[in-house]
Amino acid sequence: MTATAKRANKRTTTEYDTHIGYQIRRLRLLAGMSQEQLGTGLGVSFQQIQKYENGTNRISAGRLYVAARVLGIRVADFYTELEEVKRSRASQDERMTQLTKFVRTRQGARLNLAFLRPENRHIRKQIIDLLQAGLTDA
Repeated sequence: MTATAKRANKRTTTEYDTHIGYQIRRLRLLAGMSQEQLGTGLGVSFQQIQKYENGTNRISAGRLYVAARVLGIRVADFYTELEEVKRSRASQDERMTQLTKFVRTRQGARLNLAFLRPENRHIRKQIIDLLQAGLTDA
């Protein structure tokens, strides 16, 4: 198998892996444990723990089970708040879609071009403050 084929087969991490990594870090810190201590308990280096926590590398189901045992928690604790994170991300995606659609309209383009004209940051701040004040009055 060529190096290119190996790279093509390599799975990339997902938002779930990132969330699990965040939970590993959070729960490790709550347990008062260093990355090195957790790594020793899992039989991996502290660098590997960093990769799990950063969401760079996926953690296997078996190793996640051992991590729960080492941390003295349930495996389900790694999945806490996952649904809330997914809903929040979907809401942000929808907001970006609305923003993108608006920018593509004639009004959106005119507004953005006009906003870019003032070279003075103070004027831009005043424009933003004016728009936000209008939002709170509505």
